[in-house]
Amino acid sequence: VSGNAERWLNAQPRSAIVRVPTQMAVTELEDQIAAMDDQLNAMRLAQPPIEAMLREDAGQHFRRGIHPQDLTQFLIATALSLLLGIIPLAGIAWIFTSGMITLSPFSITVDGLFMTLILLTLSLCFFLNAFWEARDQGLIPKKSAAPAKAPAAKAS
Repeated sequence: VSGNAERWLNAQPRSAIVRVPTQMAVTELEDQIAAMDDQLNAMRLAQPPIEAMLREDAGQHFRRGIHPQDLTQFLIATALSLLLGIIPLAGIAWIFTSGMITLSPFSITVDGLFMTLILLTLSLCFFLNAFWEARDQGLIPKKSAAPAKAPAAKAS
């Protein structure tokens, strides 16, 4: 097979053949390996303090048996959700300061109204995500279901 490929390459015009040094092909792979190594090192550095925090917590705030990597993911996701929930609120403050919505005398533009509704919806989505993350990790207790009522006795 290699002989056929070599003959085919030799039959092609020299201007059509591009030879790529092996170093170019390996450089991208090395960059990907280095990025993965950086991520693993960051996780290794963060893991001991998180493990110590979980040992001290002993199931008081976080659910029992939580893995340190799960907690790291929870902290990052919750912090990001809270940050992304606050940013639209800053946009709503800008809408009020720009005069699209005024309270005294009350006036509102259509743009101000709908932009406020959209930004409130965005904030709600991100804050709900943070709430659900905290509830899943045991920081916020779930409501227990009400006990089922006993069936009424049948009259004979």
